[in-house]
Amino acid sequence: MNIVTVKWGDKYTVDDVNKLYYSIVNMLQWGENENSIHFYCYTDDSIGLNPHIHWLPLIDMDLDGVWNKLALFKPGMLPEGKWLYLDLDVIIQGRLDEIYMQNQFTMVKCYWKPIEQLKSDWIMEGRTVIDHNINSSVMLFWNDENYHIWEHFFQDPEDYMMAYPGIDGFLYCEGLAPENYWKQGRIYSKYFGIKEESWYNPPDEPYYLETAAICLLNGPWKI
Repeated sequence: MNIVTVKWGDKYTVDDVNKLYYSIVNMLQWGENENSIHFYCYTDDSIGLNPHIHWLPLIDMDLDGVWNKLALFKPGMLPEGKWLYLDLDVIIQGRLDEIYMQNQFTMVKCYWKPIEQLKSDWIMEGRTVIDHNINSSVMLFWNDENYHIWEHFFQDPEDYMMAYPGIDGFLYCEGLAPENYWKQGRIYSKYFGIKEESWYNPPDEPYYLETAAICLLNGPWKI
């Protein structure tokens, strides 16, 4: 299983990377080997990384914060194959077998976002930005089949970074987002849960779904 995460600047620490790695390894069953997990970190600071984590030196390409994630689609950045990308602020609650089972580019669908919320759009830097219900906190992709994402972005990176608040909107509005999603309940929001009604009436306490594999820490409960 090939897994990659990205850390830049000081928002997250090396400890956060190591904790994510341990949370995945801890889900291994009896007889499974830690070496079956190939964990990579694309970062500007490798000091303190667990020795089982492969370091990918972050290349200074004048990308703003979260946009560094797109570099994972750059030809030659990762060994060819299937990759599971994880943000550092996700919580691993269960085994990732089903998450990794998909055989095409897959992103998180925000099932908790009502359809009527997707009808809105706005103008930003002269570009019409359409609201969306996808999330790039978790992505599964075959890198050699998705180099076009980086090539599209690198045509005018400054313009895209000005036009969109993040890569979710960029992928969606530029027609680069997948049409494949994990089924409802495999990944959920700690604040919004999995159902639309929580969008308008979020719970007073963090939501917890025991049967899910991954929890997204978005919303006020983000730590």
